[in-house]
Parts: sequence; C-alpha cells; structure tokens
Amino acid sequence: MKKYSELSQDELIKEKEVLSNEYKKWQAKGLKLDMSRGKPSVEQLNLSMPIFDILDGKSLMRCMNGVETRNYGCLEGIVEAQHLMAEIMDCQPEQVIVCGNSSLNIMFDTVARGYMFGFGGCTPWCKLEKVKWLCPVPGYDRHFAITQHFGFEMINIPMNDDGPDMDMIEDLVSKDDSIKGIWCVPKYSNPQGIVYSDEVVRRMANLKPAAKDFRIFWDNAYAVHHLYKEKCKILNILHECEEADNPSLAFEFASTSKITFAGGGIAAIACNNANKEYRWVRFSLDEEHDIVCAADAIVNEETVFDEVVELIVRMMRIVDTVYEIEHQTLKCYPGNYTAFAKRKKEDYEKQLKDYRRQ
Repeated sequence: MKKYSELSQDELIKEKEVLSNEYKKWQAKGLKLDMSRGKPSVEQLNLSMPIFDILDGKSLMRCMNGVETRNYGCLEGIVEAQHLMAEIMDCQPEQVIVCGNSSLNIMFDTVARGYMFGFGGCTPWCKLEKVKWLCPVPGYDRHFAITQHFGFEMINIPMNDDGPDMDMIEDLVSKDDSIKGIWCVPKYSNPQGIVYSDEVVRRMANLKPAAKDFRIFWDNAYAVHHLYKEKCKILNILHECEEADNPSLAFEFASTSKITFAGGGIAAIACNNANKEYRWVRFSLDEEHDIVCAADAIVNEETVFDEVVELIVRMMRIVDTVYEIEHQTLKCYPGNYTAFAKRKKEDYEKQLKDYRRQ
C-alpha cells in the first residue's frame, strides 16, 4: 500500500470514505470498553474485601509506640505502616515516611520541593536558568508529565536488557551540573518488564554527579508484584548509596495500590535522614510583629555566600515591614540592599579564607 503522502487527492478522498465506513461499523456495535492501564479486575479487588472486617468499634486504636491513631500526630506515618512499607521496600522503618495513597503524588511533591526550596542547601531549581532530567525510554508517561510540568529539559536514555545505559548516564551527570535527576523503575519496568541488574544498581549508586543536588527518583512500584514463581530480587538502592558514600543520592517510592485496593492503599517515600530532615529557612512575622525563623538551612561552602546574602536581604525587608507597621523609619540602609549585601559577602569571603588558613 502506498504512503498517504504518495496518494493523489482522489485516492485520499476514497480512502477516507473506506475508513469512515469502517469506523461507523465499530460505532454500531455499541461497545463500552475501559482502556485504562493498570486497573485491577473486580475479581482481584474482591480478594481484599476481608480487610473491612478486621477493625470495628472495639478495636485498639493505639500504635505499638502508644500513639493514638485517631488523633493528630504520626507525622512520619503510623509506625506499623512504616514497618509494612519498609518490608515491601527492603529498607529500614526509620527511613520511611508514609503519606497518602498515591506514590505518584509523593514524587510530584518531592520534585516540587526541589523546585521551590532546593536540596542539601543548593539553589532552588526555580531560580536556575535551565534544569535537565534523565528519562530512560521507553518509560512511564506520568513520570515524564511531572518533569514536563515544571519545564525541565528531558534527556532520553536508552534501555538495555539489564536497565538504562549506564555509560551514557555516568558521562552526562559527571559533566553537566544542570542535570538534577533521573526517573527509574528498577523492577518489571514498563513496557518491557526489565529488571535492573546488580551492576546497574551499583553503578547508579556510585554516580559522581556534577550537581550536588542530583537525585535518583527510584519508583519501586512493582516491588512485590511477581507474575511467576521465580521472584526477581534487586539490590537495595538506599543501602548501595550508603556503601558508595552517596547517602543522600536517592529517594525510593512505593505503594500498595496494586496490592489491595487501587487508589485506596498507602504510599511511602524512603530516604536517608539528611533528606528527611532538610528544611529551607522560612522567615515570617508573628501576631506581635516579631521576626520568626521557622527552621535552619543546610548550606555548604559553595552556597553559603549566596544563601547568607539572600537571608540578609530577607531580614532587611522584614525589618522594613516591621518598622512600617510600627510607623517608624529604617534609616540605616533604606532600600540599598544590593550594596549592603555585597559588602557582607566580601566580609564572609575574607572570614572563610582566614578559616581555611587555620
């Protein structure tokens, strides 16, 4: 058959009529097909129905650590849920934060956290001229939709039989500090069902990115979803990162959505303590117009100058606001933030040089 580009106008019109008639035949059948991917059958959902009979009004509602589950608290999740997800994710319970029912939502929030606040004291991605992301292909379209949403430049990484092309990944991340992350589905990766080999996992954990805030987004969506008697096992990425002296390199994600009820399970993220505890500095004014610092920033030698300058500028602006509220005038540096910040940066540079000499 000729290509459409090779057909004459009359031939194209005739072809359209043929296809239209074929389309009408299918319409006449009145089919109502659900083509959604990954939706469990009714029979599979019925397997989990006994869950609803486990708890009743007489059940104990306290965790093993004494926390009342019906009340506020458990910011990292019910401790029993942490243990459950740690078993699924092959990590330690203290590394787990249990969230809602969608691991994809946690991934979006984690990318947004890097975009708005940055990781490890580095500049928030929203302040950078360009952010790039590695995308093994073929891969999960909803992963790609997240990074597309934030305007990242996505770089295709070919898939081999044992995982993504590590030669290409190692070369790219070592040379380009605008590359901030990579999507990974290490087990039964769609659509080929590829399982990452031990070598690939170890090489991933041993990456030496030019960007200190580069992160592996390890979506272990099919951790226990074995289709055959032979169960594939992969190395634990968090453990391998610790062994490679890259403890903050990876975030791992998982959920029970395809184990019990789709959209009705629990989801979790696992990472090391530095990634769990990191917060950005947030200054605000309380009801009495006092300046409040909500948390401490984590900075390194490369970012300390810029971060300190930014904090000074924020403080000056807040002080201006306080004085304006109190109907007073700030006369020290009225509006001249740039010159003041420049002088302070020079002071800090001199202090750091003196510190290094010591």
